[in-house]
Amino acid sequence: MAGARVTVLGAGALGSVYAAWAAEAGNDVTIVARQAHADAVNRNGLVVVGRDGTRRTVKMRATSDPAVVEACDYLCLASKAPDTDELLDGFLARPRRLTAAFSIQNGARQAEPLARRFGDVGLACVSMVGGPLLEPGVVGATKNRGREQGTSHRSNPADEQQQ
Repeated sequence: MAGARVTVLGAGALGSVYAAWAAEAGNDVTIVARQAHADAVNRNGLVVVGRDGTRRTVKMRATSDPAVVEACDYLCLASKAPDTDELLDGFLARPRRLTAAFSIQNGARQAEPLARRFGDVGLACVSMVGGPLLEPGVVGATKNRGREQGTSHRSNPADEQQQ
């Protein structure tokens, strides 16, 4: 996936950690975050503080307006649930063709807004990553146990019984 255009909508602590990983893997990353966080990231880069206290700075673009995001291949939805519709509607203010859209939000139905808007490219994920937003532009990466992902479509219980 290196060289892809990645957008993280609702980049607070968790979304910023994922954005840092994507940027460090060689992708072109834009985060959509609250204004103070976006301003700090644009000014100084995103500072990620590891569990051992090490700090690294990762360069990426940041905005508070999802409508200004240019082309995007992969969308990561990381916002709190009440912000989902507003962020996705703003992001879709211009036409989009995504390779995949995935949600790392909490909740059993977190991928449904993606499936409604993007169809089969919408994926559900479970994140086992954690960390706080220490201050605008600075996040902690305190838990790193991996991710699970799958399609956002519900399986047919009859199919599951046959397996």
